[in-house]
Amino acid sequence: MRSVVIVVSCVFSSWVMAGETSLDTVQLLIKKLASKDFETRESASESLKRLPEASKSLREAFQSADPETKGRIEEILEYHERRPLRELNQLAKEGRVSEFINLVATLPASKLDPEICEAVRNLGRTIRDLHEKEGKGITKLKNSVLNTPGEWLPAVLSEKRVTEATKVRSIAKGSYFIRAQEVDLDQERVKDRQFVNELGANTSAIVASGNVRLNGETGLIFAGGSIRLIGGRIGAALFISGGDIELSNCRLEDYCSCLP
Repeated sequence: MRSVVIVVSCVFSSWVMAGETSLDTVQLLIKKLASKDFETRESASESLKRLPEASKSLREAFQSADPETKGRIEEILEYHERRPLRELNQLAKEGRVSEFINLVATLPASKLDPEICEAVRNLGRTIRDLHEKEGKGITKLKNSVLNTPGEWLPAVLSEKRVTEATKVRSIAKGSYFIRAQEVDLDQERVKDRQFVNELGANTSAIVASGNVRLNGETGLIFAGGSIRLIGGRIGAALFISGGDIELSNCRLEDYCSCLP
């Protein structure tokens, strides 16, 4: 059975990278953080926030800095660490879904994971609501991961490529959120007695910059490439793809987000 659930096709934009600032300039700005002049300190802080390449030098300077300067350095480093989240929110706001998928798929696991998970869920809600408003046949998905009350805190698995043989830590409860360039969990190449992880049966969301192939169940997929689902129940599910979506031997149940 071949059925397109949701296809969002976007042209990937090129990223414009600013030239790196010299080490001497960074060191001068760090020294200005300890200036007696408040305006100088403020100006240096704002300049360093715009220079993520200064993080290493800032960490080195932190060791011998006075208490006030340490506070400023911590604030700047926190700002740098949260940069991916600011970029994600901006991409979502501008509707640049392909770039959003690419960025999420390549982010390593970090302390920002709860907020990244929420950014993914929020974009899914936005797309769902837009299609619903336009009368394109999408349902409320009232039982989906999009409507889980409170914080959604799955176990994050961040890998370049995820397969049935990928080693994962077992979780007593909850589910997995996979972020990868490619996800291949269709079990078509699994041999007898070969180790198979639990991802196919216990993944609530997938974000992949490339293709997704899955033999199992999940509630939310963002894929830059195509999506192929083999078997399993599909209910309360939202799939956003930059390519085709193929459903084979799947059980479609209530609140599935299939579009005509």
